[in-house]
Amino acid sequence: MSGGTANGDMPTETIHLSDTESVPLAVVTVVSKLKETAQTELKPLGEEIDTDALQQLFTPTNNSMTPKGYLEFPYEGCLISIDSDGLVSATFHGQK
Repeated sequence: MSGGTANGDMPTETIHLSDTESVPLAVVTVVSKLKETAQTELKPLGEEIDTDALQQLFTPTNNSMTPKGYLEFPYEGCLISIDSDGLVSATFHGQK
């Protein structure tokens, strides 16, 4: 887990998927850490993105290979970035 700034002093928080049980949980966790708020105070992620599809995109296949790819989407005033290496980042773009 790491916090800091990126993209011209915009606050950023990053975690690795292995630190959580699921991709959607990783997104909510990283945003709550970045915004310094309880996860329950955030808008439900399922109202912004299909969480089942999000989980499937980054779940290893039957031959244990994780699909390669990268996804970005907005959530709670943050730009969420997820890559196939297991990094989930949130970069703050809105109001805390």
